[in-house]
Amino acid sequence: MARNANNTMAQKIIDHALEIIDKEGFEALTMRHLASRMGTSAPNIYNYYASKDELFCAIRIQGFESLALKLHQAYQLNAEPCTRVRAMLNAYLEFGAEHRSCYQTIFNRPKPIGNNPKRIADYMELEKRIARKIPQLIQRAIRELNEGRNSSFSDSEINLSILHIWSLLHGTVCIAHGMNPIMEDSAEMGMPTLIDKLAADLSQGRLPAHGARTACSN
Repeated sequence: MARNANNTMAQKIIDHALEIIDKEGFEALTMRHLASRMGTSAPNIYNYYASKDELFCAIRIQGFESLALKLHQAYQLNAEPCTRVRAMLNAYLEFGAEHRSCYQTIFNRPKPIGNNPKRIADYMELEKRIARKIPQLIQRAIRELNEGRNSSFSDSEINLSILHIWSLLHGTVCIAHGMNPIMEDSAEMGMPTLIDKLAADLSQGRLPAHGARTACSN
């Protein structure tokens, strides 16, 4: 019971921290402000996270876990390879739209340094292991497009295509978040078109940004 209670409180701290980031900006997040918002004391917050940097690390880890899970669910729910990839692209954009503050925290904030480099390094190692699941899953989905065909992709070809796809998705999410107000509305309206274009590349036998043949070719 105590462990469950600790986990629940730790999650509440993360949830409230994300609300502050979303409404007031990252710089407004302090342990004192967070404690006040939760109706508790700062020392109580420190029982769960020894510093703001450790809380930041926990938010990043949870964010990558959530994104990886959303992509994995899209992968699992779609058996047809081309449909599966399309669903995963949609899932990425949906995550960015539904979890704006979390997305900005994990992708657009400098990594924390902290006063305890060893502890922060442990957090960062865990984060790296979790974050790697995302490109690995995308790589697996793209490889499965090619099953049963004579053509094959090298790791470098697939990784280059993943970098291109991820850059397009990430850029679109950031613009939709208002990082480029001039293009904000265009980004939101253009998300379906972006998915259509990437899916069309795959269905026509091209790895985006590479021109290689895929298993969707006739």
